[in-house]
Amino acid sequence: MLQHNAPGDSPGTTHRAGKARRQPRHAAPQQSSAKKRWRLVPALVAGPLLLGTVAMASPVAHSIHYRVASPVTVQALGLDNQNPTVGQPVRAGAKIVAEHTQWFDAVVFAVRDEQGHHADFPVTRKWRQGTHQRVYQASRAFDHAGTYTYWFAYQKNGHWTDLAPKQKFTVAQPGTAGGTPAPTPSGSPASPSGDPASPSPSPSPDPTSPSGSTSAPGSPAASATTAGSSTPSASGTTSSAPAPKPAGSTASSTTSAPSPAGPTASPSPSTSGATSGREQAAYVTFYAARDNDPPGSPAIAYPDLHQQAGGTGTFADPITFATDKSEIAPGTKIYVPRLRKYFVMEDDCAECDSDWSNGKWRVDLYMGGSTQPGVVACENQMTQDGNVTIVINPDANRPVDAHALYSDSTGCYTTTY
Repeated sequence: MLQHNAPGDSPGTTHRAGKARRQPRHAAPQQSSAKKRWRLVPALVAGPLLLGTVAMASPVAHSIHYRVASPVTVQALGLDNQNPTVGQPVRAGAKIVAEHTQWFDAVVFAVRDEQGHHADFPVTRKWRQGTHQRVYQASRAFDHAGTYTYWFAYQKNGHWTDLAPKQKFTVAQPGTAGGTPAPTPSGSPASPSGDPASPSPSPSPDPTSPSGSTSAPGSPAASATTAGSSTPSASGTTSSAPAPKPAGSTASSTTSAPSPAGPTASPSPSTSGATSGREQAAYVTFYAARDNDPPGSPAIAYPDLHQQAGGTGTFADPITFATDKSEIAPGTKIYVPRLRKYFVMEDDCAECDSDWSNGKWRVDLYMGGSTQPGVVACENQMTQDGNVTIVINPDANRPVDAHALYSDSTGCYTTTY
């Protein structure tokens, strides 16, 4: 007996009544084979993904090309006294690091008053800056009350660069510390040349952008040293920057700082029959062949008793010293009681020229012919914080310590009196 097509059967398909349709053979195994094929798909897909991941984890190495944003950085800047009075020494300090070890022609704390006049700390020559933090310090006193802005600057290849930050401090009139200072006189002197871009003798940065400036700083007015050594400072006088007296004026026989009218005229060369001499407060620094100009040379600007820097410190054989020739005339002898040695003016000193242009006494004493780094450390160690008494045109009967100030074999002679 035939039946009609079941729903879903194709036309013409017949089924016997009462008999179920046969199932295809191996249906179960075919289903299992399909499942296996599906199991292989993730493996086939995952394989390249895994290989791609490994490839991505091991790219070709390329070095990073860094662009130096700040080759030299001031990490900290400050003063030992934010509100000094006129004539009171102020010490500034900066903590500096560099991207690589390098030498600077000079470094300075540049200072400007409210009118933009230069009032810099002293310039320090031949500064070596490394990648580890180094502290730079300098000291000076200010002759006028007012608000000042200061920052750190360095000179390299003849160009000055100002570094951030720039900070302010206030100098008050004596007896009014912490009060409102009198304004800085509009006539206070600028740099010696009057041209901030090319001052003489020492450059000083202009208060422009924190970095990249190539203006030259004006003349500093006191002294500077590295940290870890005595930090010099200017005298505590309250006098203004003065004009020298006419040459040949008689020197006073009493101890005094520069008078309000100005530093005394340069004394004439001493003679063996001179009187006991005139005492003068001056900032005393040291140099040697290593940091002479040219470096490593004992050459001197004004040969007198010596054709090159030298001497033993006696009256007959004084040691060479340098200063501004308008401050102390070449050939003049001085005596330094602190060291018990005689010296003779035979050389020039750029920092001394700058200080003298601002009315500050300064002499640079020759420490010897060493070219080793130890002599520079000795120079810094022997530089006293503040002024030292010197005697201009001394008599020949003063005590003498015959020890050399420095030698490579014995090191730094630090005895003082």
